[in-house]
Amino acid sequence: MNKFFSIVFMLGFALVACAQDNTAPDNPTINEEPRIDNTNDSNEENNEITEKIDELPFNKFELDVDYDDKFDVEVELERNPSGNIDVEYRDERKGVDERGGEAFHLLYEKLKNLDIDQNLTDDEVIANVLQTFELNRDYTELDLVIVFNDGTRREYIDEKK
Repeated sequence: MNKFFSIVFMLGFALVACAQDNTAPDNPTINEEPRIDNTNDSNEENNEITEKIDELPFNKFELDVDYDDKFDVEVELERNPSGNIDVEYRDERKGVDERGGEAFHLLYEKLKNLDIDQNLTDDEVIANVLQTFELNRDYTELDLVIVFNDGTRREYIDEKK
């Protein structure tokens, strides 16, 4: 009888151990400092970038411009809900292909001086972006997504066939 209870106890223990839910919650609370993804930047640099991104009027800026001669320009700056910051900058005509802190430093002045808000027309925003990034108007496709700090999401698309 004693052996029976020992076996039942061990089986019960094994079942309880296997039944534990060790998966992460869907929306974990993160109490870390924001960090720049795709980089090995120092905490000091991450703090500087976090302060600078707070000065921008948007928390997401995603630009993709395609040209006939096969060169593209891609810009991505996004502060994720977790607080992490994704930054990528690729400009094939200038030979730029950077991520993380280096990309942010190349983009910051351009994005800071970009004179846009959610009330401008599509043409005004596109013209300002082209001027700021020194891009020609002979592109085949321009796709721009901006999420402003107030949560307003705008998408600007211009295709030339």
